[in-house]
Amino acid sequence: ENVQWGASLGGPFYKDHTFWFTNFEKQKFNIATGNSGLEPNAYYQTAALQLLSDAGVAVDPATQKLLTLLWPSDLLAGTTPGFFQSAAPEFGYSYNGVAKIDHTFNSKHSIYARAFMGQGNQTAPVGTTDINPYFFEIGPIHVYNFSAGHNWVISPSISNSVTAAVNYFHQTFSDANTNFTSVTDAGFITGAPFPNAPNIQIGNDFEPTGNTPPEGRQDVTGVIDEAFNIVKGKHQFRIGGEFRRAQVDEFYHRHAIGNYQFLGGQGPNGDGSTSWNTDDQDVAALADFLAGYLTKASIAVGNPERLVFSTGYDIFAQDSYQVSNELNFNFGIRYDYMQPMHDSKKDLSVFRPGLTTSGIAFQGTDISSIYQPDHTSFSPRIGFSYRPKSSQATVIRGGGGIFFDTPNANPFLDNRPGNSAPNGLEGNPGGSNPVFPLTTAASAGKPVKIVSGQEIIPTSTLSCTVNPCGVFSVDKNFRSPYNVNFNLQIERQMGKAFFQLGYVGSQGRKLLSLLNINQPHLGGAPGAYVGDGTAFGGNLYSDINQIESIGTSNYNSLQAVFRTSSWHGVVAQTSYTWSHGLDEVTQYRGALPQDSYNFKGDYGNSDFDTRNGLKGYVNYAIPSAPVMKLLTGGWELNSAFAFNGGQPITVYNGDDTSGTDEFTQ
Repeated sequence: ENVQWGASLGGPFYKDHTFWFTNFEKQKFNIATGNSGLEPNAYYQTAALQLLSDAGVAVDPATQKLLTLLWPSDLLAGTTPGFFQSAAPEFGYSYNGVAKIDHTFNSKHSIYARAFMGQGNQTAPVGTTDINPYFFEIGPIHVYNFSAGHNWVISPSISNSVTAAVNYFHQTFSDANTNFTSVTDAGFITGAPFPNAPNIQIGNDFEPTGNTPPEGRQDVTGVIDEAFNIVKGKHQFRIGGEFRRAQVDEFYHRHAIGNYQFLGGQGPNGDGSTSWNTDDQDVAALADFLAGYLTKASIAVGNPERLVFSTGYDIFAQDSYQVSNELNFNFGIRYDYMQPMHDSKKDLSVFRPGLTTSGIAFQGTDISSIYQPDHTSFSPRIGFSYRPKSSQATVIRGGGGIFFDTPNANPFLDNRPGNSAPNGLEGNPGGSNPVFPLTTAASAGKPVKIVSGQEIIPTSTLSCTVNPCGVFSVDKNFRSPYNVNFNLQIERQMGKAFFQLGYVGSQGRKLLSLLNINQPHLGGAPGAYVGDGTAFGGNLYSDINQIESIGTSNYNSLQAVFRTSSWHGVVAQTSYTWSHGLDEVTQYRGALPQDSYNFKGDYGNSDFDTRNGLKGYVNYAIPSAPVMKLLTGGWELNSAFAFNGGQPITVYNGDDTSGTDEFTQ
């Protein structure tokens, strides 16, 4: 079910001077997910309990109670094996409104104000095999944008415009049901500071619990934009700039509820030395769970919330020069500056070996910024268009320029790499409330047993002197990424037909990338910062992920467009693109190379490399009949098509044959 409606209303307040406009829309939907999932129902429980009975293993009271706490009774009632569907739907709503007012004082001055306000929520399964409504993800969102501007016509050839705006964004994520204090009462003690359900994984097929830990982000950005325009002879000058102030509050408690895995390999002794007497891995995994035998577990303690600020500005100057009736040049230059993020609490830290005793340096105390400010972001741009006198139906266009990118906060604060390092700077082991990832795992002769009422992973000792800690850092010489874009095309009008053929290319440089600078070498030899801890004040470090500006990319394409207009009632367009994109890493977040000591070894086809694309449409205006024109007139046949080649597939080996413990080969 999808219910959607809206309304618009507008009109003049003051004739020929003030005009207002408003719009509102609402959407509410309820959708069957179509998911099929596997749950530890009565069939699997009976089979697993029989394994425990045959082996003389007692049922763990804590984990047994969790079955009735973390799964609705209807999902556990089944008496047959296999996946099944649930009636739990995906649902949500959104409310959005726009308001605008324009006022013209006279022919020289006018002002306007705009507001966009939107909020919504959605409750939906995280994966395609999730059917437990307790752990559907809920994501309420609020977005508000307000702006006001002034336009001033100083003279017939000089004008100025200024705009001020502020944007507010707030979104959180969590499980649909976050009230599971009863888990602690049952004796399953995680030590987590939240009442959310723990993330429990029973084998590889059963739906996990606690899919979404408490997390979210709130952004507030203010902008002032100014542009000054001058028309003089054959020149159209434009000079201006922008000032921005951004505030980001990120609170991603991704590992705070803990992850507990019961994978079925522990057996009656809990250490994997003996297997359960079954060929069904799902039953074996549930037997591990009911016996309280962990495969491995982890939890992060500490406060990862960070409130950071950044100030930036840009200035530019450009000119559009009409050299002649046939030739136009436009050229300009822009300068961008974005201050490295910072905060006043002095809780942003990076890895700077040799600078401090521990190697962890804090912005505001040990260093002034998490990386050196970049003052070199100058970007020239040029373009032209030329219509030969001998062929007025032909136009040749071309251009090129440098375009700097402003990295957003997510790669720095919540990168989510696939190793033991923290998610980002917010998860480093330092400061007044440091974040420490704690782990435990079963091994030969050393089972890890859930004991009712006892903390599963003791949190009494929080330091890097007993167990190695992961670290997240930023290269002190990090620079702003940029693209060099260029194009050349020819256009030809042929009666009612139009043809365009062109080349479009792009070269990316200093792109944001992630390296593990303490990655074990191929074969398992330790990284550069692994030792007995004496070099870092007694601290032992494992993976150290560092943001670098070393990525490159290139894109080349041939693009062709053919269009007709009003040819026997037919309006049609067809476009074809042949292209090839290459890079070392396409994702700007959460992606590590196969070997951090050979970053260029990952250079190859981009994740989104699509070699061929054919798109178009054909619209035909059906002629009206000579009679009954009111009924037969105005009809059309419309069609559209799109064909794209496939994208590359990367095949990963599930084994860690490289010895890096990152499973990226």
